[in-house]
Amino acid sequence: MLAENSYTSLPFIGRRWTVLQNKALPLPAPIAKKANLNAPVFLVSGTLSLTYGIREAIEAFLKIHETIPGSQLHLCGKVPDKKSIQYVAETIRVHPSIMLTGGADGVPYETIQSAIAQADFGLVFYPDNPAINECFPTKVWEYMSYRLPMIIQEEKMWTNYCLEKKAAVIFKSGQASTGELSSLLNSTFYPATIDYNDIYWTTEEHKLTELVSTLMLGR
Repeated sequence: MLAENSYTSLPFIGRRWTVLQNKALPLPAPIAKKANLNAPVFLVSGTLSLTYGIREAIEAFLKIHETIPGSQLHLCGKVPDKKSIQYVAETIRVHPSIMLTGGADGVPYETIQSAIAQADFGLVFYPDNPAINECFPTKVWEYMSYRLPMIIQEEKMWTNYCLEKKAAVIFKSGQASTGELSSLLNSTFYPATIDYNDIYWTTEEHKLTELVSTLMLGR
């Protein structure tokens, strides 16, 4: 059982495999909310490490903060290694608009869910790293489940999927002028005309059930 489609190309993977992506659990009647554009709260959740793009996300936020001084960045999750802990601590010390919930010990998943529900935008940025370039971030499924608009980078394997779902807009550092940024954040997110059923674990649950049934029957 593999968590990513990209893992099927690993040399030690044989012919029998099933991809079960880390999708989100359905929520009762999620509705896209109107963001507070005067003092928006941006969110980065999950694993807060240099490997998984915490630096890139913070740099994107600081560009946005130059144009929207009332904006805040909420970091919520686990900071897993010493270098990342040092970077996050120093960043928070220098920039009071950035706050951290969690740290080396992490947080309960319910805390992350609450942070997603309260945020105005999610930031999804990752470095160029061959080990993760073909991986689909779990936070994308989570943010989409809550209908949280995302600010993302271009040229990632999940970029087009987010754009097709009208769940995200691409932010470039050169777009930080007031007019361009305002237009970007005012985009239409999560229209009712788009089908979001494939973002949920339900689709993977069926595959898991079929796999278990096949194995029990010894096929």
